Amino acid sequence: MKNLARIFSVLVFTMSFSTCVNAEIATTNQISQDFMSTQIIGSDLNSETGKEISATKTLETALFKTDTIEFDNKPVEFSTVIYKDRIYVKLRDLCYNLKCNIEVDNSSRVINILKNPESVEENIYADKEKILEPIIINIDISDFIIKSDNIDTYMESIIYQGRTYVPVRFFSEVFEKKVDWLADQRKVIVSTIPPEIIGYVNDQALYKKDFDFLYEPQYHSLVKTNPAPSEDEIKNLKSSTFDTLVIYSL
Repeated sequence: MKNLARIFSVLVFTMSFSTCVNAEIATTNQISQDFMSTQIIGSDLNSETGKEISATKTLETALFKTDTIEFDNKPVEFSTVIYKDRIYVKLRDLCYNLKCNIEVDNSSRVINILKNPESVEENIYADKEKILEPIIINIDISDFIIKSDNIDTYMESIIYQGRTYVPVRFFSEVFEKKVDWLADQRKVIVSTIPPEIIGYVNDQALYKKDFDFLYEPQYHSLVKTNPAPSEDEIKNLKSSTFDTLVIYSL
C-alpha cells in the first residue's frame, strides 16, 4: 500500500505541481537604475515596533502611489510601494481588511500575525489623502521576521516613513486568498477561494497549503546551505515532501 501511495503521489505531483505556483504580481518597472541605492544620515522611528532604525543606513529606491485593492468585491484605496515589481501595502492596512491582528517582539525582531483574533484592532494608521502622482521614495529593508500564528512565512518586509509594508500577494496567500492584478485598471483583486487540491489518497484530498507548509521550511533550509540548488535537488525535495504529505494522510 505504501509503495502504491508513493507511486501515486509522484504521478500526481508531476502533473499538478506546476499549476500550484502563483505568478508574481507584475508591474511596469518605472524606476531608473540611477536611483537604486543611496546613503542617508538620520533616524526614523518604526511605528510598528517603537524601535529606532539605525542612524546610518543604505536605502533602496521605490515608487510610492495610490492603488485600489478589492477584498471580496469591496474596493479600498491604499498607498502602495512598488518595489522590485511587487506591490507592498502597510501591514496594518492589510491586517485590518483581512480581519487579523499583529504582535511585535522587538527583542527577537519578530512580527507575528494573529489570523483569528477575537476582535480586530482599529486601523489608526490608515491614509487620509490620495496620492495624485507617483513619487520616487527611499525605503529601508526591514530585518523583522514575519510569522503567521508563530510559523515563519519567509516574507520580506520594507520600511517607509516608520511603517512596515509587506507584499500584497504573499500576505494574502497566508490567508489562502487568490490574488489577481488588473493592469489596465491598476487594481489588485483579493478573493476567497476553496483550498487548492493537488491530489487524492484513498479518496482523501491533499491540499496545496499542507504541501507548502511542509515544503517551504525545507526549501529555505536548503538554499541557506546551497544558494543555488540544482534542478534535481529541488525536484527530489518536492517529491520527498509530497511523499511525506501522502504518508500523513494515510
